[in-house]
This record gives sequence, structure tokens and C-alpha cells, in this order.
Amino acid sequence: MMIRDPTAPARPTAGASTTVSRIQADIKRLGLIPFDGLTLPLTSHDGRWIATQHGPVPSWEAILGFPGSDLSASTRISLFAVSDSAITPAPGDPSVPRGVMLGRAADDHGFLVESPRPDGERWIGKADWATGDITWLVQEHACAAHAVFLSDGSLAFTRTSLPPATSRSELVVLGPAGEPRGTYSVEGGRGGAGATLAFPLPVGDTPQIAVFALRPRRMELVVIGPPGYEAPATSGAQNERDDQSSSQWTVVSRLPLTAAAGTLSAAYAATAAMNQPVWHGMPGKSAHGRGDGERENRGAGCIAFFDAATSRVVLFWPGEEGRGGTIRPLAPGSSSAVPMWGVGRAGSVVGAEGWVAATPKSLIFQRMLMVGDNAQWKDRELWQQGGDGMTVLNQGYLPRLTTFSGAYLLFAPASESSGSELEVSLTKMRQAVPGGSETPFGGSQTPD
Repeated sequence: MMIRDPTAPARPTAGASTTVSRIQADIKRLGLIPFDGLTLPLTSHDGRWIATQHGPVPSWEAILGFPGSDLSASTRISLFAVSDSAITPAPGDPSVPRGVMLGRAADDHGFLVESPRPDGERWIGKADWATGDITWLVQEHACAAHAVFLSDGSLAFTRTSLPPATSRSELVVLGPAGEPRGTYSVEGGRGGAGATLAFPLPVGDTPQIAVFALRPRRMELVVIGPPGYEAPATSGAQNERDDQSSSQWTVVSRLPLTAAAGTLSAAYAATAAMNQPVWHGMPGKSAHGRGDGERENRGAGCIAFFDAATSRVVLFWPGEEGRGGTIRPLAPGSSSAVPMWGVGRAGSVVGAEGWVAATPKSLIFQRMLMVGDNAQWKDRELWQQGGDGMTVLNQGYLPRLTTFSGAYLLFAPASESSGSELEVSLTKMRQAVPGGSETPFGGSQTPD
């Protein structure tokens, strides 16, 4: 499912399943939810809740986080409960206050919202799944936007100063209790303007954050570490240009995105369809943090985003091969991707066995093996690096990872809704093992 793709895929048969290249996927259609035609729903980590925005599409100024943008009073957020058989309006019909728009991330307790204010301010809040009540996390005389949760429950967002203060763009991090965790900014050299920072991304379970740094003719993805963080020797952080400086947070790695103009719309396109945070579905993990025992999240320091230069999702591991790091492309035409967890010895979860990439007409599984901190592709006889992978479903779905027994929620434009509804389905993908048995991907079962 591509952003703003008006093409509605064919509906799957209820209960249908397909097995392609050793991957079996069972699909169950759950129902329809309203949709504004652009803003993708948020889901809880366990897949039991969906928040969807409907009504008039917000202005691009509001979507991109410009100070002074407004929001239609008719824009609404509705909550739905998900079961194994259907989606229904949330119990008690909780009401999310008007004047807010859907944010970029959620956990099992609630989801992020942002509220553009008439005076140019923009607040960030967290709405409760059960009640719709909002707890305001950021209320200050600034435009706070693009918020996302990190793996430990911290909040990262961008902040643009408002008059009478001098214009300044910075990344701000607040701890799980709202305590300041530091800031980062890119200053202009020789009297020039600094870069605009936009749409931060968590870097898996690591303490790092990635953020897009925008200048008039270029955009780069900057990976930073918290105060006191020691960048890997190969990251290139020691080569930081003299027209940039950090405040508390330290540059770990940079990835220039040469085909992208340095605009907020380009950064939005790189992140809009991605599940955030990407790695929350690790079996055995709490809502925030690592799993226990032998359940290790190998390769979790990975960033997934849409690359306009290659028109596909790419995976980026910072600082592994010199200054830029390691890049692995996914299926051509992919707009979103989620990991599929692999099960190792004694049922221990060893990290991403592969990725499920969404293209306009199918879901593609691309298999890989994590070795230490490096990604080594498997099944090279089937496809080479950046190849097509294995088609799992011949439908244009947008997948969302859950922590519930390896289940995925799938979204697709409803065929008869003129773009005003999304069809929600539930799938469970697993590896078909020779001999008839099956090993669930993403399952948390372990042998007795």
C-alpha cells in the first residue's frame, strides 16, 4: 500500500491462506474503519487497539509540522478494539478531544497526538486507548512536532522556536517520566542558517536516534548518541564538518540522501508509511526494552525508511562500514516494511529472520540472517541483494507488527469506499517446514 494510492486491491477470501517459498500466511478479514485518505492508523503493540483519523485531511502545513498551521474542527480520531474475529468500536465509545491530529507512534497504553495552536505553538500529548483522554507531554511556547517513542519509553521530537526568539530547529529528548535527556541541533557555519531537523526515528533497541537534517539542496540522515555515548571508531563521527555542532548528543554516523531535496515533504515521504518503532514486536520484550534470557535482538540497531533515489525501503545499520554504515535495499517499489522474527535453538528468538515489505500489489518476504552486527542475506539462489524476494500475498497490504503470537494487522483501501475506509485484516505468517510441521515466525512458544 503506497501513500495516497487510490487503487483498491481485491478483497481476500475470508479464512484464505497461501504458501509461497516456504512461507504460509493465513488471512482473516476483520472489518472496515474510517480513513481520511492519507493519515495511516496507529496500532497498539499487542494489536488489540487501532486509532484512525477521518474527516477532512489536514493541510500539508499541519502534516509537516509548520508553525502556525491549523486543523479543521471536523477532523476526528476514533478508536477500535481488535479481536481474533472482528474489529468493533472501542468499549464505552471513548471520545478523543477535537483539535488534535494522529501522531507517529503508539504503545500498549496509548498513542501520540499533536495539537496545532492558533498562536503558532504545537503541543504533543498521549491519548489513552481505553478512554481517549489526553495527557499532555509537551506544552511550551514553541512548535513541537514529529514525536516518536524510543525503545525505553523516552520521547523524541523536533522543536522550532517562535518569535521573539531567534529561529532555531533542534531535536529534544524527554525520558519516560518527562525528564530532560538532552538536545541536538545543527548550527550554520560562517553565519549561515542551521539545518532543519525533522521526523526522528528510533534506532532499534540502541540508545541512538536518527533524524533527518534538511538544507535547501540536500538531505541527510544523522544518527546521534546520548550524552557520554562513545561513537564506534568506524562511524566517521570524528570527521564532523566544522559547520555543524551538537548540543549534548553526539554524532555517530551520517547517510547523505543525494536524490532527495532538503524539504520537510521529502523527510515525511521517507517515514510516513513505516511502523514506529519498527522493533517493538520482538517476542519476549516488554513494551519498552529488551527481552530476557537467550532472547537477544541481534541487528536491532537498524533503521528502515523509504529511499526516493531507489523507490523502495532500505535498511541502514549506522557506522559498520566506514562513515555511512551498511545499507540493504528491500523489494523494488516497497513503501513500508516490518521485521519477521526468527526462532533459534531451544526456541530462543535470535532477531529478524527477514523482512516483510509492502509493495502496491503484494507483500514480499526477504529472508536474511543476522551475524553479529552485520546483515548477511540468505537464499541467494532465489534473489540477489535488492532482488524481488518471495511473494507471500498477492495483495497491496500495509503490514503492522504486533507482539501477539506473531500476528500482523494488515490495512488496505476498501474497494467500494472512494478512499474513505480501510479494510483491516489479521494474518499470521510462519515458515512451512519440510515434513509438514510449521515453525511460527514471531511466535513466543518455546519447547517444554
